Amino acid sequence: LVASIATSSGSGSAYVKEGITNIRLGMLLEIATTIGAVIGAAVAIYFNNSILAVIFGLALTTTALAQRRKHADHTNVKGSTMAQKLKLYGEYPLKDGTKQ
Repeated sequence: LVASIATSSGSGSAYVKEGITNIRLGMLLEIATTIGAVIGAAVAIYFNNSILAVIFGLALTTTALAQRRKHADHTNVKGSTMAQKLKLYGEYPLKDGTKQ
């Protein structure tokens, strides 16, 4: 866990320095992660290990099935109204120096 945090922090700071990080999106995801961790800890206290294993297996299966769908090209997509309200759009630098 410590190695994962250290690696993520190092790469995250490099991406922020290069300007290819959406800070608003990172903050939104961090809030969701923290809330999920608190809820997960509370659930782990009250449920049996077998029930947690079944819930985890169902979550993994659902995620795997969702990944099998064909994804359309998202060029020039404005995003949802929630994404627009939170300003989760932006641009990123390409290898040739231009921005997309």
